[in-house]
Amino acid sequence: MGRAVSSTWLNDAGRGSGAASLVDGAKRDRWVWPGDLGISGLTAYVSTGDTLSVTNDLNTLFAHQNSAGGLPYAGPPGDVGDIFSDTYHLWTLKAVIDYFLYSGDRSWVI
Repeated sequence: MGRAVSSTWLNDAGRGSGAASLVDGAKRDRWVWPGDLGISGLTAYVSTGDTLSVTNDLNTLFAHQNSAGGLPYAGPPGDVGDIFSDTYHLWTLKAVIDYFLYSGDRSWVI
C-alpha cells in the first residue's frame, strides 16, 4: 500500500536567482545556506568546475541584504523578516573569497 501524500510534503519553494544553485538536499529545506557554501561551493569548484551555482547563491544572499548591511542567515524563503545572522554573514564573506579564488571573476567581486 502506498503512502498518502499530503500538501505539506511538497517543498517547491523558490530558492534563489538563476537556474542553478547549491541548496540543502532534497529531503531538507532546500534553502541557500551560507555555511553550506563553505563545503558545497568548494566541492563544486573542484569536482565540476561549477562557479555559476555559487554566483547565483551569493547574488541571492546579497539581494536580501538589509539597509544596514546585514546579511540573511539563509536565502529565501528562510530570510524571514528582520532576522539577520551574527555569524552566518561570515560564511557569506568566506564564500565570496573562495569564489574569487576559484573563478578569478574580479568584475563580480568588485
